[in-house]
Amino acid sequence: MDMIILLATGILSRILPHLPNATAIGASAILSGKRLSVKDGLIVTFASMLITDIIFGFHDVMWAVYGSFAISVVLGRTLGRKGVFGLGAAGVSSSVLFYVITNTAVWMSPVSAYTKDIAGYSACMAAGIPFFRSMLIGDMIYLAGLSILFHWIRKVSFGKVCSSFAKISARMGI
Repeated sequence: MDMIILLATGILSRILPHLPNATAIGASAILSGKRLSVKDGLIVTFASMLITDIIFGFHDVMWAVYGSFAISVVLGRTLGRKGVFGLGAAGVSSSVLFYVITNTAVWMSPVSAYTKDIAGYSACMAAGIPFFRSMLIGDMIYLAGLSILFHWIRKVSFGKVCSSFAKISARMGI
C-alpha cells in the first residue's frame, strides 16, 4: 500500500500543475527510504521519475537528478527514522543536496550556457535559487502531508483490527 501511495503521489505531483520543482518526488524518496527497503525505495522513486520523464522528455543531467533522489532515499533510511526532527532534517538536506548536485551538473554540462569558471558557476547557482526555494517548500509540505496520511492510515487500520478483535472476543465470550 505504501509503495502505491508514494508512486501515485510522485507521478501525480509532476503531472498536475505546480510551481517549478515543487513536487512530491523528494518527499516520496525520503518516505520510501523510511518506510520501505532501500531497494523498494529506489524502485518507487525511479519509477515515478521515469514514467513522467517519458511524458516530459529526457535531458543530459538526468544522472544528477536520479542520483540526488537516490541520496534522498538513503537520507530517509537514516535520518527519517529519527522522529519528526530527523524527518525534517532529511527534507532540508535532500533539497540542499539536490540543488547543489543538479546545478553543478548543469554548469558542467557541455551544452551549458554558463562559462566554466567561478563566475559561471556562481551565475548557475544563483539562477537555481528560485527552484531550490520551491523544492524546499514542496518537500516540506509533502513530507508533512504524506506523514500525516500514513499516520492516519495506520491509526484507522489499527483501530479496525482492534475493533474486529474485540468483536471476535465478545462472540467467543473472552
